Amino acid sequence: MRTKGAITNKECWSLKIYYPDYIVKEGTYRTLKEVAEDLNISYNQVSELTTNGRNKTKTKYSFYPTIELKKIGAIDNLIPDPCEDY
Repeated sequence: MRTKGAITNKECWSLKIYYPDYIVKEGTYRTLKEVAEDLNISYNQVSELTTNGRNKTKTKYSFYPTIELKKIGAIDNLIPDPCEDY
């Protein structure tokens, strides 16, 4: 975990908000604070998007977007490409 006020240069979070028909918003961000500022919501609301607590709200409404907020990390690079020969 970074210390408060640390400067980050790499993209760490991937956000995608979409309906089955179209993508509403898509992008990569360095911090969760940047995600919060872009969506005009609080940091706490953004941090709730990273957990499975978001699915509870979706069941109440019939027309609700799917929100995916994923951490981009080194673990993605460890998964081998099935098309690549070794």
